[in-house]
Amino acid sequence: KAFWQTCYEGIYRANLLLVNINKAEKISDANRAAIEGEALFLRAYFYFLLASNFGGVPLITEPILPTEYIAIPRTPLAEVYAQIITDMESAETKVKGIRAIGFGGRVSKSAVRGLLARVNLHMAGYPLRDLSTNEEGRKWAKMVMDDTEANHRLNPDFRQVFINYSSDKYDVGESIW
Repeated sequence: KAFWQTCYEGIYRANLLLVNINKAEKISDANRAAIEGEALFLRAYFYFLLASNFGGVPLITEPILPTEYIAIPRTPLAEVYAQIITDMESAETKVKGIRAIGFGGRVSKSAVRGLLARVNLHMAGYPLRDLSTNEEGRKWAKMVMDDTEANHRLNPDFRQVFINYSSDKYDVGESIW
């Protein structure tokens, strides 16, 4: 129950932000786009968590009160995944690159691309079995690997990952999200 509730609380907050993002006057267009992209990604991520655990779930893309959720029927799984893909692909064009952010704790292009690869690979598996998404998954994963600006790579010493984090050093080459 708590998992379901937490995911829908995140979806509600993302929907609320997306409806009101253009009302904020004292924000640059670049920051507005990045915030909108992060909200789109998070909404899609919460739906991905729900869909991969429960199958078809109620798809809510506007801020409605949690008490109104009960009346919303399940949406077919393919439609939920279509919304996830739409939101994440839109987010990928809006969020900042990981080097511009400077640490792995926010949604970056690398995080969106990596999750898009994962979502597409999930769609190729059970229960959807949409094998056409394998190539899309490969495309997004390759974009993470080939991104020369982000320059992702594994730290040669696994222990160093933990030493860096405990020292508040963020290795954006190692961390994606």
